[in-house]
Amino acid sequence: MAWYRVLKFKALALVTLTAPIVFTVTATPGQAALGWQAGLQEGERRLTRQELEPAEACFRQALRDVRKDKSASLNDLALCQERLAMILYKQDEREEAVKLYRQSIATLEKALTLDKDKGKDKSKDAKAIDGALVSRYLALGNILEFDGEFKQARSFYEKAEALAASDFEKSDQERLALCRQRLAALLVKLGEKAKAEELYFSALKLLLTAAKLSSATLAETILADYQDLLEKEEGRKNLASHVQAELLKDRVGALPKKSGIAASHFDKEVRSRFVAPTAESSERLPLRGLPAATDSTIAPSSSLELGVTGGAGGGLNTLNTPGTLSSVAVGSVSAENLGASLTAKPTLALINQQRRDFYERMIAIDIKSLGADHPSVARDLYGLAVIEISDGNNEAARQLLQRTLKIYEKVYGEDASLTQRSRNLLEVINAGGVDGGGANNGLALDAAPAFVDKVPILPLALQKLDFALRLNYLAALAYSLGRLERANQFYLWALSDTYLTTGDRNMLLAATLKDFARLLKQAPAAGSSLTSESLESDAQLVAQKARRNSLIESENGVLR
Repeated sequence: MAWYRVLKFKALALVTLTAPIVFTVTATPGQAALGWQAGLQEGERRLTRQELEPAEACFRQALRDVRKDKSASLNDLALCQERLAMILYKQDEREEAVKLYRQSIATLEKALTLDKDKGKDKSKDAKAIDGALVSRYLALGNILEFDGEFKQARSFYEKAEALAASDFEKSDQERLALCRQRLAALLVKLGEKAKAEELYFSALKLLLTAAKLSSATLAETILADYQDLLEKEEGRKNLASHVQAELLKDRVGALPKKSGIAASHFDKEVRSRFVAPTAESSERLPLRGLPAATDSTIAPSSSLELGVTGGAGGGLNTLNTPGTLSSVAVGSVSAENLGASLTAKPTLALINQQRRDFYERMIAIDIKSLGADHPSVARDLYGLAVIEISDGNNEAARQLLQRTLKIYEKVYGEDASLTQRSRNLLEVINAGGVDGGGANNGLALDAAPAFVDKVPILPLALQKLDFALRLNYLAALAYSLGRLERANQFYLWALSDTYLTTGDRNMLLAATLKDFARLLKQAPAAGSSLTSESLESDAQLVAQKARRNSLIESENGVLR
């Protein structure tokens, strides 16, 4: 009989090791109430540790106990059914998993019917049941779709979408978008591409118009699916894209900012105290406040011009209200450089005067010793022009740069780098100037583009360069297929996202404006104040800002 005792001992050991916990034996309803809740908790703990078989045992026991618990609701029963179905499907036990998912759905539908019978208005419990039902419909639909049972999967996806839409609130935008994305992906497989496209568009619109998103994952998935659908369409025209041309120049890596930044509490406080309230600023603040760090980033204290009325060289940075601080974007302001800025102007003027005296002496020496057309003279003339620009003396800088350009062209030719650099700076001044506080600037380069007030604000989670570029590509796809109304909406979103992501001082934004302007020239947007002419004007302004920024960087911050 020794062999029987050994086997009996092994069997007892196996039961001891694999039994979930002490709640497995539930003799009374009170013990059952404690047991099913503890079983769920223990099952979840095991699941997080990827102990699937022990987790299954816990969920099975929880389901048995919840059925014995008279105080348990239908929602509790449906929850236990769903958790067991989930763990079974993870272990490829499909048949039982599908059966339990259907039972869970039937239980929730019964609970929803009973709740509706209580009154006309939906209770909080009913809304919770709706959310649970939507997730069950999606889960079962996903299983059926994976198994190739598309028609059955479609019925569950449609139920989920209809229920989510009927109980729709702004806080449920992500849930409804997910339902439409799942249904659209299935419709593509069934060959119903027109319906799928409508669902993709509505799902994307839900997310892009949301006030806040938990993450960008769902929006990126919808965007990728939508692009894939349009790429497979026939009849596309080959259209040149300014954005694609800009990307080929491989300058994206040089962008100082590639994602949106939430306005900090400090930022809001400083704005409320130091920005003068005007009708124009109150209208512009919602959008302009977001990319403050690049819209008009405050420079180092050596060249900061936070003017007080009556000071020299006010420009855009000085208000006309006596004794008030200037209106500035405060993306990276600190208390220290805010205070230091009040005395920065005299210090900068003194430094520039010393630099001016130095360059004037060098120019005189070089002309006397080397001749008026020597490159050393041109180099010193260029340095003096930079100082004049920093002080806002654009007319004096223009004359100096014209002399510089003439020498470089004579000595090195028109294509030399020194010649091109001088020509670029001269073009910026001729086109509107580099705003250093002077009064001779025809184009206010520190002003915001006109489109800023006319585009929507995207959720912060979607303010990323990659997402902006993919929106732009989707717009180009829709345009190439002749879907001009959709392309208009996509370009509007792409323009907003590019601005919020990168600021208004880069050629990528200018390229986006040009592409959008081309579309509006062909198909003006009904009821919109955006026109091809206004966007082209904004593109020129942004391009000038980008050149100015590039020149500032090339001069190692001398103009900042």
